[in-house]
Amino acid sequence: MENQSLELKRGESLNVATVSVNDIDLLDQGEAAPIDLMSDYWTPETPGEKKRLLFDRIDIRQVADEKTGELIDLECCFFFTKENGAIKNISNGSKRLVASISAYNIQKGTPLEIIYLGKKKNKTNSLMSDNWSIKPLVINIAAK
Repeated sequence: MENQSLELKRGESLNVATVSVNDIDLLDQGEAAPIDLMSDYWTPETPGEKKRLLFDRIDIRQVADEKTGELIDLECCFFFTKENGAIKNISNGSKRLVASISAYNIQKGTPLEIIYLGKKKNKTNSLMSDNWSIKPLVINIAAK
């Protein structure tokens, strides 16, 4: 069996070898890919917290409503990041973050530095919303 690349596209199969139940003993020889497919929800706590991320997509994620506890659909940005040597999938559903990423038509695979700036009072009501800095990262691929 040869190593195969891991292409991540929602709704499609991963590009890794599959085995039948007759070959289940091969699981003992398998090596876990350095990517966790579970998506963690990123909730920054302090202004200045930042992450360097690869944008993946805007999609719906079910989250618990803070008031009722019911599961609701929330439009979120999904990203890939690297933590402790492993690639992780994270998401955030801040309306300002999602709106900004959407407004600039950020493409899948775009490297970004996102900094949480804290809460900001809304102009249209008395509520507070998360405020962000979103900067594209210029990557020198040739230096790799």
